Amino acid sequence: MLAFKCLSGLRRGSAPLLRKFSCAVFADKFEPSFGSHLSKVLKNTAVVDDRGSYTYSDVFKVAGAIRQRLENAGGADPKKSHRVAFLCPGDTRFVATLWSIWLGGNTAVPLFHEHPVNLMEYYVKDCQASVILGTQEFEPKLKELAENTGVRYVILPDLDAIGLGNDWEDSPKWNALENLDALMLYTSGTTGPPKGVVLRHANLRFQTNQIRDAWEWTGDDVMLHALPLHHTHGIVSGILTPLYSGCSIRMLPKFDPKRIWNFITANGEDPVSIFMGVPTMYVKLIAHYEESLRGKVDPSQFKEAIKRHIRFLISGSASLPEPIYHRMHEITGMEILERYGMTEVGIPLSNKLNGKRFPGCVGYPTRGTETMIAEIEKRKIVKRIAEGNFNGTTIYEKDVSGDLLLRGPFVFNRYWNKKEKTVETFTECGWFITGDEAQVSEDGVYKILGRTSADILKSGGYKISALDVEKYLMQHPDIEECVVVGVPDEEWGERVAAIAVFKKGATVPDLETLRAWCKERMAHYQAPTILKSVEKLNRNYLGKVNKKELVKELFG
Repeated sequence: MLAFKCLSGLRRGSAPLLRKFSCAVFADKFEPSFGSHLSKVLKNTAVVDDRGSYTYSDVFKVAGAIRQRLENAGGADPKKSHRVAFLCPGDTRFVATLWSIWLGGNTAVPLFHEHPVNLMEYYVKDCQASVILGTQEFEPKLKELAENTGVRYVILPDLDAIGLGNDWEDSPKWNALENLDALMLYTSGTTGPPKGVVLRHANLRFQTNQIRDAWEWTGDDVMLHALPLHHTHGIVSGILTPLYSGCSIRMLPKFDPKRIWNFITANGEDPVSIFMGVPTMYVKLIAHYEESLRGKVDPSQFKEAIKRHIRFLISGSASLPEPIYHRMHEITGMEILERYGMTEVGIPLSNKLNGKRFPGCVGYPTRGTETMIAEIEKRKIVKRIAEGNFNGTTIYEKDVSGDLLLRGPFVFNRYWNKKEKTVETFTECGWFITGDEAQVSEDGVYKILGRTSADILKSGGYKISALDVEKYLMQHPDIEECVVVGVPDEEWGERVAAIAVFKKGATVPDLETLRAWCKERMAHYQAPTILKSVEKLNRNYLGKVNKKELVKELFG
């Protein structure tokens, strides 16, 4: 972990560096996210999937059995720490396998079954995995992956045949794990080749504490999980935090809008209290409601059923278009809670659980987060725009945006085998450079304007947020979805280009008609000067579009 140092003469805000907290969720004594505190809830339900229901004790014992199989197969010498790549479906076996890797003091590198084999091959080679672990249904992919990489693989039998491992009392000494590498997650690759983000157990413990504190998890919560399991959203927010809190997780093998609505309304499914999704999931939920539920359910009763069970709905991993936010509010009577997260940092910003929500914004610093919005040049902070933490934000320049910088124990340890990249992503005084442009309002609410490399356009001397333009375009009655990109131009620097999917049966407007519509809603310099109509937008599993690749594809 890079040392925390403060730039000479730079005021640090209203509080000293946050290391210890009076709040009980930030206990001074370290325990990993799956640690000994769970001994109090061993008999409680931990995971329910389409195969059955499993207590914390069940999951722990299965994890012990998997660990033993791994060591017996020679895949991981118990005297050494290894990177273990694993491929499991979205059920109890994923959780048990993750815990088994940690019980052996190893680093878990999750793979995703919907990724092509060549991408998984990149992950296995880059992380220098000692072994690949996986379940029977993925054996053909695992075999091909092992042949292409030369790394041995171990196939796990069905859950009933795995057996049970040691009792809880035979657990390792939890303190020994604090500074060990725990999890390696690969970045989505939307701004360059995927990088292996190394999170230590200390990082994960702090991140889960932040989320538990911000959203007030209790042991009575039931998390509905349909997220991809190769990213911080699905793993840290969706699995580690609820289990760290003694909650239950209802895991689905894939996202299914019909089943999600049934769970949320407790219509033939056991009730849940929390659902997390990415923006494309909410788009699909709305589409299913419009096609299959609207006119067949009483809107008031539908909302009442949801409010009876659901504490909150969360959206993350990509910007949630405001029209989607408002339509979900109309349907459910609930305001989606938006937050800001990254593979490298967990959830350092969030709208408040209790209090006003701000559509299109990511709220306030979570406990333990230090923020700065600044201008930086070659890792040097040259101008402070705002500084904040859990207690509030000081603004030095109003209505000005800049690079979002973060600092705290939640920040990742390093990029795997990329020392120069690790150094480049921190300022000289130890702030993590997120790569996002941000602005904070007078009441301390943070807004992300986009990735500085892809979403901040510079056209004719103006700095334009592509996300802001997208927000307005999504209000157009004929646009289904869209992205805005900058196309290099000798005269303007960049031209604002809108790439849109139009609704079925809609007439695609010409550019001037669209510009006239835009100028009634946004500054004239924000109005697109290029319009491309496409049949669909290729998004990754978290709903993100690789804008750089899209520009190359459409504009050369």
